[in-house]
Amino acid sequence: MYGIISKNSLLKDIGNSSDTMTFYYEEDSEMIKAMDHVTINIKDVEATLHFYGEILGLQALPSVDMGDHFLRYFALPSGGKLELIQYYYDVPQLDVEATNKGCARHLAFEVEDIRALEKKLTDAGFVFHVPVSYVKNLDFTGGLTKDPNGFELEFLQYGEH
Repeated sequence: MYGIISKNSLLKDIGNSSDTMTFYYEEDSEMIKAMDHVTINIKDVEATLHFYGEILGLQALPSVDMGDHFLRYFALPSGGKLELIQYYYDVPQLDVEATNKGCARHLAFEVEDIRALEKKLTDAGFVFHVPVSYVKNLDFTGGLTKDPNGFELEFLQYGEH
């Protein structure tokens, strides 16, 4: 069973059978109001802005120069922001593996049409290293690819598609 999560809701898993995952919603957390942003350190500014703005269609928001780094923002459909950091000085590359502990694994986006997005990303040269397929235990069709910075993204559509 799935539902829309309101801006100030918490999602709790209360059971998992072999067919579906069931959730309930607890309204109005006293501590957390909303997710504000997710941050990705960028390698290639032009490729990153093209990917999130042109390919995925996210709306660009005003940027901020912080002195030693530059912040670029995109609005996320759920109300938060994607924050992209461009450092003005050289920083080391960190290769993150899917099973590393203590790091972000991926960012997941629910989409309207997983097959159309799969084609659009594939046509643009992006490879789904976890192919788009139906995940019965979670009742969604989805796959994993990487953005121009090597950050893993999951795209999913609920139901079998």
